[in-house]
Amino acid sequence: MTTPNVLVLTPVKNAEEEASGYVDRLLALDHPADHLRVGLLASDCTDRTVEVFEEELPRLTTAGWSEARIWQRDFGYRIPDGLPRWAAEIQLERRRVLALSRNHLLFNALTDDVDWVLWLDVDVVEFRADIVALLT
Repeated sequence: MTTPNVLVLTPVKNAEEEASGYVDRLLALDHPADHLRVGLLASDCTDRTVEVFEEELPRLTTAGWSEARIWQRDFGYRIPDGLPRWAAEIQLERRRVLALSRNHLLFNALTDDVDWVLWLDVDVVEFRADIVALLT
């Protein structure tokens, strides 16, 4: 059986604090690095998310990952002041923008040689090193 090529996709927003830990967790995956790539889409950020990820992502390619890229696309969406992101009254618009973001990321990052896509949130703080083997 051949080793599957896996694309890890992650939309990010105001995630500069998570960048280093996210890359650390990706580096801990036990799937062969040359069969892994990652794509991120930063949207509507008000912090240094893009710059910080541009500094962190080269650690993946240095470790043998076949690709690590970040795109930026703003959709003009901001959570209203004083509301948490889980507030019921903003979910329709928030989820609509998240769907647009995921579609944009998928269309930019997916190539014909990808066998599997693993959607992973940037703030997931723990997952098994063999998660790819479990899913494929």
